[in-house]
Amino acid sequence: MAPEVWGYVHILLLVFWVGTDVGVFLCANVARTTKYSLETRNALFTVLGDIDLLPRFCFALIFPSGLTLIDAVGLYLVPLWALLAAWAVGGAWVIAIWRAHVNGKAGWVGAFRAVQYWGQGLFGGALVSAGIASLMSGEPVAEKWLAAKILLLGAVCFIAMLMTAVSRPFDAAYTEINVSGSTPALEATASKSMGQTLAVVLVLYVTLLVTAFLGTVKPF
Repeated sequence: MAPEVWGYVHILLLVFWVGTDVGVFLCANVARTTKYSLETRNALFTVLGDIDLLPRFCFALIFPSGLTLIDAVGLYLVPLWALLAAWAVGGAWVIAIWRAHVNGKAGWVGAFRAVQYWGQGLFGGALVSAGIASLMSGEPVAEKWLAAKILLLGAVCFIAMLMTAVSRPFDAAYTEINVSGSTPALEATASKSMGQTLAVVLVLYVTLLVTAFLGTVKPF
C-alpha cells in the first residue's frame, strides 16, 4: 500500500486509542461514585469493559503499523520477516485480548494476562533502551524525533503496566462489594484505587499526544 495509506492507518489507531479511552475514563469516573445503585455501576463497568477493547487493540497494532510506515516512506528498509513478525504478534495479541474478554473465566486467561503484563515490560525496556541509545549516538536510529518517539512508546508500555498495578486494589474491593455488599471501607479502597488509575490514564494521554506531535511535526 501507498505510504499515505499507512500514515492514515497509523493516525486512525492513535485516534481510536485516545478517543475511546476518553469514554472509558468518563465511565470509570462516574461508576466509582456511590450515588448510583450497584446495578447501575455494574452496567457502566460492563460498557467500560467493552469500550476498553478498542484502546487495547490499538496498543497492540500501533507498533506494527508504525514499523510498516517507516518502511513504506523509505525512511528505513525494514526486512520483510520483521514486518511479518510484528504483524503476527500484534494480530495474535488482538485475538488473545478479545478471547480473554469474552471468556474471562477461562483457565488460560490468568496466564495470558501475566504474560501480557511482563511482556509489556520487556518490550518497553527494549524500546526505551533503543530510544536512549539513538538519542545519544545516532544508532540504531539517526533521526532524533524518531528516537524520542521510540523512547516514549517504550514509556507507554510501562505506563500501561502501572495502570494495571494501581487498579488491582479496585478490582479486589469492587468484587467484594458485589459479593458481600458495600461498606465505607471497601468503597474508600475502590475509589482511591480508581482515582490513582485515572491519574495514570491522564499521564498516558499526555505521552501519546507528545508522541503524535513528534511523528507529525518532526521538530528536531
